[in-house]
Amino acid sequence: MLERKTHSQPPSSLKTAIVFGLCAAAVAIPAATSENQPYSPDIEVFDGDSTFQFETVSAFRPASEFSIEFWLATGWQEDPGYDPVILSSGSITDPEFIMSVLADRDGFEFSINAQEIYVAHDLANEKLHHIAVVWSEGEMALIANGEVAGVFPAVAPSIESELFWIGSAFGEGMSYIGSIGQVRFWDAPLDLETLRTFALSDVSASSNAHPYLETLRAMSAFDEDTLLIIDGLIE
Repeated sequence: MLERKTHSQPPSSLKTAIVFGLCAAAVAIPAATSENQPYSPDIEVFDGDSTFQFETVSAFRPASEFSIEFWLATGWQEDPGYDPVILSSGSITDPEFIMSVLADRDGFEFSINAQEIYVAHDLANEKLHHIAVVWSEGEMALIANGEVAGVFPAVAPSIESELFWIGSAFGEGMSYIGSIGQVRFWDAPLDLETLRTFALSDVSASSNAHPYLETLRAMSAFDEDTLLIIDGLIE
């Protein structure tokens, strides 16, 4: 079952520190459409006081090859005093995976089973950016707006927790401020051309020819306020 929660003030930052910095290039993503009508990703606006919680077994139990894909925009101008979290699993005392936007809006921070990774990418324009995190062959790539922003030695996170969250750190704080949309979880390492072509495509449409469609594990459904469509979407 999916549950929407609110919570109190964010706890202190979870950051520790080995820093990797890479510059990211941005390109325009073509707007793919279905045969009948244009498609727009479903977008949820997070106000810094809400989060979505759901079961890891449904979507977020990565194999050695795995991809997370989503749209993202920042919604703060002044430093919120913490790095707003996009996605997390585990707990404050035992974090398994955290992906956040740096408070300065100039990059991403990852904590993956105690490994810390930073990737530079300019998010200060408050516009939607298409982001993908892809694990394959012992490496993690972050792809922003159809271009590789960084590649690092990092295996997919080992997820043992029963729950994970979109929009906060473990449902307890560091809440996201801005927009997150069209979150997709794939049991495959999506390639650049596929990400560019289908970023704005309804992968559930019968006319769609997404080459990795059979590996789609889950996707958000913010327009229905259900957050995630899990099994039975694609036949």
